[in-house]
Amino acid sequence: MKGIPAFATCTQELLFGKDSAIISDKRARTAQTPGGTGGLRVAGDFIANQTSAKRVWISNPKLAKPQKRVLVLPAWKCWNMIIMMPTTHALNFDGLINSLKQAQAGDVVVFHGCCHNPTGIDPTPEQWSQLAELSAQSGWLPLFDFAYQGFANGLEEDAQGLRISRPSIRN
Repeated sequence: MKGIPAFATCTQELLFGKDSAIISDKRARTAQTPGGTGGLRVAGDFIANQTSAKRVWISNPKLAKPQKRVLVLPAWKCWNMIIMMPTTHALNFDGLINSLKQAQAGDVVVFHGCCHNPTGIDPTPEQWSQLAELSAQSGWLPLFDFAYQGFANGLEEDAQGLRISRPSIRN
């Protein structure tokens, strides 16, 4: 099933930007799913069948069960990356970087594109750039869970993390 082609095009433009080379080079693909949890499961199945990934990194604190239940397939090991300072409830960027320095080439790292659930914390554009650089250097694959685009700062602004990460994502 192809779904609704116009919906797929609009989704790609919303995420990557209308003038994105990822779209014009036909490197973007869209899967229409029955909601966010279904989308995570489709992503997990796709990665399991199309890559050699065996480890997935999810944030701590995390959206308790959905990410882990649908993304962490039996063959995968789940690792946690620190995202929040418990006393201030602010982004613990140093902790996040230190966690991800342990990620290996081929690992999958799940980010919330914006409005991290359950914390609401978002990296700054500069921090997204550092994460993209670390991904490129280390060879892990960023997977963006993008359920809340437009809820934090606006449709375009909320896509910054993904758009900044584009150059680091392998073809």
